[in-house]
Amino acid sequence: MLNKSVKGSSIRLGFFLERSSVTCSRWPEVAYRGIDRLPYLPIPEEQERLLSSGRSELAQLWDIYWEASIDGKINVDGRLATELQRRFLAWGITLEVIYGEIVVIPSNLDKYPHGALWSENLNSALVHRHDSHDSLGSRPGNIDFLGFDISHPVPTFHSAISQPGLNDNCPNLPEHLNKNGLFDTLEEALPFLSEANSLDYGLLPFCILGVWGQSSER
Repeated sequence: MLNKSVKGSSIRLGFFLERSSVTCSRWPEVAYRGIDRLPYLPIPEEQERLLSSGRSELAQLWDIYWEASIDGKINVDGRLATELQRRFLAWGITLEVIYGEIVVIPSNLDKYPHGALWSENLNSALVHRHDSHDSLGSRPGNIDFLGFDISHPVPTFHSAISQPGLNDNCPNLPEHLNKNGLFDTLEEALPFLSEANSLDYGLLPFCILGVWGQSSER
């Protein structure tokens, strides 16, 4: 699946629970509803405090979420994602269910200093997404398009929009983003994809990810 800068051969990543009310780190006035909003998991000490303070059910809920994330069940089961969202909300924790796909992987990684390493790492990471991609079969129909993100595509994501990076090279970036802090079209996103990878950052290439949210009709 690698080295395909395409518009019609998406890699389905599936469903995710994401933090709400997130803004771009360098542009706090810009809302961000992209892929890079995974919940902050409680550290062991925080889990112990939940247990000792009579909130063992919440501690167990975090364990259930973590296990569903590790084995990929949450990615292929929108009903499970929505059920976990509901259970977290009962504890006052507001999370959003989104659906994501990798829609563009740069075809010119060989031109970057660490392009060979990026390709190797991405190929290895995507192996663990094949089952989810196949199980999903197609994009669900009851979701609304939020926009295109520029992000490391797996495993924990790192968006060049929400995190520091493009703010130095592209100070006018917010002028190109929609109300969700994302790009409306691939044509708008592609030049910024090249800018992001020119930063030569991290162990994976930046790709373009499509992001969808729960339908407003639900």
